[in-house]
Amino acid sequence: MTSPNRTSGVIAAAKRFGLGGMNRTGENDFRRLTVGAWGDQRQSILSRALESIRVLFTEANYYDATTMRVILEEAANVSYEAQADVQDITVGLLNEQLRAHGGNDARTLQFPRDVRTLGEDSPDYSRSNVVELFDGTRSERINTATVFERAAVTYRAEVRDGTPESHARHLAVVRAEGLVEDNVMLAQRETENAVLTNEAGRQKILGYRRVIHAELSKGGVCGLCLAASTRRYTIAELKAIHNRCKCTVEPLFDTRDLTDEVDFEELYDAAGDTAAKALSRIRYRINDHGELGRVLTAEPGTTVETYEFAA
Repeated sequence: MTSPNRTSGVIAAAKRFGLGGMNRTGENDFRRLTVGAWGDQRQSILSRALESIRVLFTEANYYDATTMRVILEEAANVSYEAQADVQDITVGLLNEQLRAHGGNDARTLQFPRDVRTLGEDSPDYSRSNVVELFDGTRSERINTATVFERAAVTYRAEVRDGTPESHARHLAVVRAEGLVEDNVMLAQRETENAVLTNEAGRQKILGYRRVIHAELSKGGVCGLCLAASTRRYTIAELKAIHNRCKCTVEPLFDTRDLTDEVDFEELYDAAGDTAAKALSRIRYRINDHGELGRVLTAEPGTTVETYEFAA
């Protein structure tokens, strides 16, 4: 369950402790500008992709197999293009971070277009293919066109169950939008993980921190991300994601950075009594989703607040 919360205390505390990509004193304007430019570009890329997806699935004839094959392939191409664009700007952001620490640009890597791993819970109609990853390992990935078939399945199931056709069509469009958003998120994470893993030895990267992005979150930063951003992670720990997650990563080069986790008690004190109570109730776990990998989920019975940054 998610509920809006405009608690300024938590946001002020998050800024103080550098959870939004700036250092604790707020003096690193270069870092903020770089991450901000990345956010603007990502939002523009995703907006274009979502508009194309809406057109495709709003006009679709969900009972015409030939037409649907064309639409699903076109939807996959829209997703591939958005994924590649976000991967490009994510590599650019990581390169800026590497150079800021006196390092070099990351070596060029190739990323698979299909980003979802075939899992036990994947629909039976999912087609898959085995791809080779940057480190030589192989992964069985779901063909992206068959991923978008889920929107058509949603439409037909809703109509069969008596849902008005216009609303069933709306639900199918929403499903397709969510699929492309998740694909972009997965492509971004795969890029971050591949670059950090590939450069760890050469550039002495010890781990990473999670950076929240209020400017990309219409409803505010979710408490799950805020809580997870207080930790420091080793390279081997794949970033856990959740629905519409906007977090990026920042590489860490110093052992002091790796162990310099935010003390929750300090964060609560800085947030103030009311905000601290809300934040202290956040409990999350990391689950392994067969298709999406590591995902952040709230503990059962936990209410996850969202926190809005003032403009």
